[in-house]
Amino acid sequence: MVTKFRPHALVALLVLVACDVPTNTDKSDDAIDETVEHEDVSYNDDVEDDDTDEADTSSATLEERLIFLREEEKLARDVYLTLYDTWEMQVFANIADSEEEHTAAVRSLLEQRDIADPVTDDTVGVFTDPVLADLYTELVGIGLQSRADALWVGCTVEDLDILDLETFDVEDDAEVDDLLGNLLCGSENHMRAFHNKLGQQGEEYEVQYITEARLEELLAEGQQSCME
Repeated sequence: MVTKFRPHALVALLVLVACDVPTNTDKSDDAIDETVEHEDVSYNDDVEDDDTDEADTSSATLEERLIFLREEEKLARDVYLTLYDTWEMQVFANIADSEEEHTAAVRSLLEQRDIADPVTDDTVGVFTDPVLADLYTELVGIGLQSRADALWVGCTVEDLDILDLETFDVEDDAEVDDLLGNLLCGSENHMRAFHNKLGQQGEEYEVQYITEARLEELLAEGQQSCME
């Protein structure tokens, strides 16, 4: 059985979301405990205090959310590139290319708005945000254990990305709306691809962030044409 965990720290620190973000609670704690094969993420304890500035997403500005989004898309690219190097599964190479387009699209918007790019070193695994750096290490560590674990990591990344993008509220900003729509379309396609490949490994992905109904909906829609 593939590894199952919930990187709560990233949910708590999301500056993409202008309100509290609930994780999927369909599964009981007992059910989760029975499937965990590794210790919880090492930085969970650091974010349990809701009084910290980092955990307060309600005051995040649009600029801060876009800055985070730039590195979040880089995170997906970097994880997939690393897992491709190990397992040589084409799905990781293909989706890493797509994530490169995603992070470049966010960079372009930052440049248009004279917002400093947080990516000063585009090396795989290098991040300005320490939480994303930690998450990269954690996800790669899990994905290197087996092909099924690697595909589970892909589903997990897209699961969280879809939640982020669907809860990224923007008012009266067509450019950002268009960007988010394209990124969401891409993430849904990526989820379909990883979910399909994981099924071929004899494993089933259980959602952690979006709802099971939302997953079933997007899987039923099939691959979409996105303006990426």
